Amino acid sequence: MVRAFTFTAFKTDICKATLILFMLLFVRGVQAETLHFSTLDWCPFVCPQDKEKPGFLVEYVQTIFKNTPYKIKIKAYPWSRAIKYTESGETLALLGPAKEEAPNLIFPKSEIGQQRFCFFTRTEDSWMFGQPSSVMGRTVMVPQDAFPAALNEYRHKAQFKFRPYNNDYVRLVLEMLRVKRIDTILLTYNSMMNFLSAQPFVRQEIKYANCISKQNLYLAFTPNIKKRAQVDKVMAVFEREIALLRKKNYLQDLLVKYQLD
Repeated sequence: MVRAFTFTAFKTDICKATLILFMLLFVRGVQAETLHFSTLDWCPFVCPQDKEKPGFLVEYVQTIFKNTPYKIKIKAYPWSRAIKYTESGETLALLGPAKEEAPNLIFPKSEIGQQRFCFFTRTEDSWMFGQPSSVMGRTVMVPQDAFPAALNEYRHKAQFKFRPYNNDYVRLVLEMLRVKRIDTILLTYNSMMNFLSAQPFVRQEIKYANCISKQNLYLAFTPNIKKRAQVDKVMAVFEREIALLRKKNYLQDLLVKYQLD
């Protein structure tokens, strides 16, 4: 009788443990909701081709959602398409826009980084940017869909050229500068420095010619009304987790890793 009782109790304990394990796995599976974000191939902010350094904005956002009920999936597109996908709700959020680049999106209170738009010329060129009117008489290459608002007054007065940004953009526009098809490049400072750090001979031919603006960058969410409840929920988690990381100076550590200002 004692043996039968012990065996029965043992079987009961196993059943309970199995049930608890199943429930834990089930709950974990339910909680692991995948969030789809769109972005741009834009090193060193976003570097889809580099597994070791996928971009400091990518690493930052991955860490923000690391200990939450969410998994994130980030996919790079041409910038205008990435914006449209988020506006329509095809993706839940857009990684990395300034407010003026995607004004229709929903922006949280907390930014995830900054960008500086700066001018670059050939070393022998004496020109330096001083004020918006300085661009008059210059041929300036600008990434498509990323025109700084500070230059809006001169958009149709000066000679601006636009090209879609991709992972070959910096190399191509530097070649255009070298052969004098353009005489000025307007680009985010870190994008240019990231490229030139691996090209010391090219760097000798390029001159930094001052910056025009500094903008906060965000993880901005879709305005699609059908996803508003989900957006509010995810945004609350985002604000809570980024506040914790800021106390640990996590972003500063990332910038050191990527050798950035």
